[in-house]
Amino acid sequence: MTEPVKDKRVDQTPPPKPKLPERRDPPRIFWCGKTRGFFSSYIHKTIPEEAVEITVDEWNAVLQEHATTGKEIVSGQNGKPVAVDPVITPAMRRRSIEAQIEALRSAPETLDAQRGVLLGKPGAKEQLAAIDAQIEALRATLPT
Repeated sequence: MTEPVKDKRVDQTPPPKPKLPERRDPPRIFWCGKTRGFFSSYIHKTIPEEAVEITVDEWNAVLQEHATTGKEIVSGQNGKPVAVDPVITPAMRRRSIEAQIEALRSAPETLDAQRGVLLGKPGAKEQLAAIDAQIEALRATLPT
């Protein structure tokens, strides 16, 4: 006599959602220029002494500007956060251009063109010349 097959299905009922404590008052949000970070009274037990309190609307606005424009968040004259264009040093610019040049050199299109030149593929020389021209144009923009 064979034993009955047990039902191996797992209960697919999602677990109950945890109950969050009710919060009647809005969170207090702080910005600290020294750490360049935000602090919330809901999350953080300690807030740096130098932090300044900001409104939820100010917090949302500066985060939105940072997210949509890539601007950096720094302290303004009043200590509150502001979004500013990032400072790009000549060394940073050089590294960026060098990375672009290296990406062009190792791109599949470049390797295909080099292979095509070696194999005598029609149009490969022109394709490689165009890539070389792009690299030279980038080199011309390197800061000194």
